[in-house]
Order: sequence, then structure tokens, then C-alpha cells
Amino acid sequence: MKNLFFFFIAVVVFSCSTPKDRYDLISEKQMEQLKNGTISNTTILNFKFGMSDSEVDNHLSELLRNNEISTNNQDQYEFTIPLEVVTAKATFSPKYFNDSLYCMTLRIEGENSTETELIQLKMVSLLMTKYGKPLILKNVLNENENDYIFIVGNQQIELNYPFMGSLLVNYSDFRMKQKSDEADRKQKEEQNKETIRNL
Repeated sequence: MKNLFFFFIAVVVFSCSTPKDRYDLISEKQMEQLKNGTISNTTILNFKFGMSDSEVDNHLSELLRNNEISTNNQDQYEFTIPLEVVTAKATFSPKYFNDSLYCMTLRIEGENSTETELIQLKMVSLLMTKYGKPLILKNVLNENENDYIFIVGNQQIELNYPFMGSLLVNYSDFRMKQKSDEADRKQKEEQNKETIRNL
């Protein structure tokens, strides 16, 4: 009977202690980095978090004049990333909160899904030389694949497993991203309330 009691306690303890989820692991690393006190507002190609939309446009124009980026046949700014086995071409997608840049997303498309997966791994390898070891988490859509998240100071660089032939590399100031996410959440809450009132 005594052994059965201990077995029951063990089952309860193990069933209540689940592994940390993705959000918890990222939040822990973010808090650890903020305690570190390192803040960097400069990100890829010297974009600065907090730039306005017009400042980002001016910076892109300057990068184009200096031949650090080019334009493709769809009039998108394009950044060439030479990797060992392939040259990746990335387009830019900035995100703003109150006209302040908080995220710069690079969209990289390979010739096929295998090449895009290879680009992801090569990018991770390059980023590791600068930022150290990333968090390696299971992809939300495909648990057989990994996402890589570098968190240094206030900057988070996230490389999710390629989806439909595209690799997205997000460079963000996670403090500003949290504020933007919270504002979006409140706006959606208000929209839901308005919808319910109108029904």
C-alpha cells in the first residue's frame, strides 16, 4: 500500500511538470538578456530600431547608392547574401509601431525547398559566429523541423523553418515588438466587443 502511495505521488508530480513551452523559453532568454544590460538599436545593414518610415526609405536609398543593395525586376530592394554553396537574395519588409521601426524581415527564396533549407542552415551558421548559440525550438507547424532564435540584448533574430519555399529572417527589438503585440491585442479586443454590440 505504501509503494502504491509513492507511485501515485510520482505520477502526479511527473504529469504536472511539463516541459517549458516555446513562449516560456523565449521569455526567459529575453529577461536574461535584459538583466545583462546590453542594448543595441543597430541591426542588419545599419538599420536602427526606432527609425521612422521616411528614415528607413532614406537609408534604403543610401544603401542602393553605395551598391550595398540592388533592386530586382519587381522594383523591390534586394540584399545579396553570399553563402558558401549558394548566393541568397533577400527582400526587405519593415514593420513599425507608432512610426518607429521595430522589425526588419528578410524574405529569402531558394530555387527549390531543399536550397531554401540549406540557406537557413548556412544563415544560422553565419549568425552563430557573431551571436553565439541560438535557442533551437521545434517549428510550430512542423515539429520534425527546427526554428533558430538568437536573442542578444534587446535584439531577437528569428529564422523559422522555411514555409512554401520562403525563409523569413526577422530582426526585431523584442521590447518594441511586445508593445506592438499588446496594442494589436487590445485593438482586436475592442473590435470583438464592437462586433458583439452590433449583433
